[in-house]
Amino acid sequence: NGHAVAAFVDFSDNAVGDEGFSLFLRTFYKMGIGIEVLKFHKNRLGQAAAAALAQWIKASPTALWEVHLSHNFVPVDGFLLVFETLGSRTDYPAERRDTQRKAPLWLRVEYNLVENPTVLLETARKFLRRSRWHGNAQLSDAQLVCPVWTWETGGCKS
Repeated sequence: NGHAVAAFVDFSDNAVGDEGFSLFLRTFYKMGIGIEVLKFHKNRLGQAAAAALAQWIKASPTALWEVHLSHNFVPVDGFLLVFETLGSRTDYPAERRDTQRKAPLWLRVEYNLVENPTVLLETARKFLRRSRWHGNAQLSDAQLVCPVWTWETGGCKS
């Protein structure tokens, strides 16, 4: 569809912070480059980075397959903004080039400012279901959130 795609972008363990993360995403957007796998763990990211990621998801020419944001300082509200934005796009769950099958976004968020991951997951599911309900049962019933403990047992299928 006329745009370049970066299959794997890894800036892990670089302490780029919110401003650097936002600048990175804006640069890729201006260049018309989509991203499939984005790794920014251990980068001192917070609420502003989550807002930048939500904006990226909203405007990106391609759906993300994987985002690794563990070991940062993103609060629950930041992740909920990301989930709400994901739910607004109909290309999630995305079709992967390597398998030609739809698969849930792999989003790693451990070791952030999330005290109760169960509450985050339940709220994320509600956001995604509410925003995905467009009368399309196939989209509404798709696996939208896959907790890691489910994925490790092979129980998360789209």
